[in-house]
Amino acid sequence: YLDGGKIVKREEIEYFYLEYNFIRPIEYNFSQRILFKKYNASAIFNWDEHEVNYVEKQKKGSVPLEETVLGPSTAQLQLRLDFRKMNLSNIPKSLKYKVYWKGSVKERVFDIQDNQEMIKTSLGDYLSYKVSRRYESGDNKSQVFWLAPDLDFSVIKILNDDGKREVEIKMKSFKETG
Repeated sequence: YLDGGKIVKREEIEYFYLEYNFIRPIEYNFSQRILFKKYNASAIFNWDEHEVNYVEKQKKGSVPLEETVLGPSTAQLQLRLDFRKMNLSNIPKSLKYKVYWKGSVKERVFDIQDNQEMIKTSLGDYLSYKVSRRYESGDNKSQVFWLAPDLDFSVIKILNDDGKREVEIKMKSFKETG
């Protein structure tokens, strides 16, 4: 949820359940207002009928749903879950996921840097894996984030748009369980 007052408001919610270390999306809702421009989208994942029923602005439709499709906001969470079960001495160069996004199922690729980097946070410094989301050629977007193994592979830093825009992550505490 982002509340920028009268200029921008954004809310993104995704419901899912976890099944054998895999995220199975159930419902996705997105609404955004920037000045006077509004955008709304939603998707219902019907696993019995193997389809995603969606509404994008005023357009309604459905697309086929494969067993391993993730929702728009759960791919990074699935990446964290996959890192948890990896042999960290043999990290792959990239991980690929099928993700429902704006009326179709697309491939989302995350490139993983070989070596770890030390990242400063308000809770201290953490060795972290640098991960870059790969966008389609010609797309001017970029996103790089760092996952900290000591914090259960939490995202501790995000850079968007070629490092021009850093997302501030405010960590106040970290509680270990188990």
